[in-house]
Amino acid sequence: MKLLIKSVVVALALLGVVLGLFRYIEYTENPRSSFSSIAEMEASGLVEAGWLPEYLPPSAFQIEERHNIDTNEVWASFRYEVNDVQSVEAVCEIIAENNRGCKYLCPPLDSRTSTIILGDDGNGYYRSYYSDI
Repeated sequence: MKLLIKSVVVALALLGVVLGLFRYIEYTENPRSSFSSIAEMEASGLVEAGWLPEYLPPSAFQIEERHNIDTNEVWASFRYEVNDVQSVEAVCEIIAENNRGCKYLCPPLDSRTSTIILGDDGNGYYRSYYSDI
C-alpha cells in the first residue's frame, strides 16, 4: 500500500512538472503584456518592435496584448474614450459599421492583415497577422 501511495505521489509530481513545462513553453511562444495607458505601452518598446500599432486611440487604457513569436500574430484589447477615433480613422479604412461600432482595415496591406474594432461601448480590439494576399 505504501508503494502505491509513493507511486501516485511521484506520478502526480511528474505530471506537475510536465504541465509546468507546457505552461512555460506556451508563455515563451505567446508572451502577454498589460498596460494601464498608451504611454506605458509605447514605453515598453512593443510599438517599435512592430507588435502594436502607433495609431491606437491616444486615450487607450487597460491594454492587454498577446503575440505569437512563431506566427507573428497579435491580439490586443483595450478601453478607450468613444469620441477618440481620429488616429485610427487617419490611417485605417472602415470596412464595417453598425449600431455597436466600427471595424477598420489598417496598413500595411501588402503583407499583413490588421483590423481594429472600436465599439460604441468603449471597448476596442486589435488583431494582426501575416496574409497571402
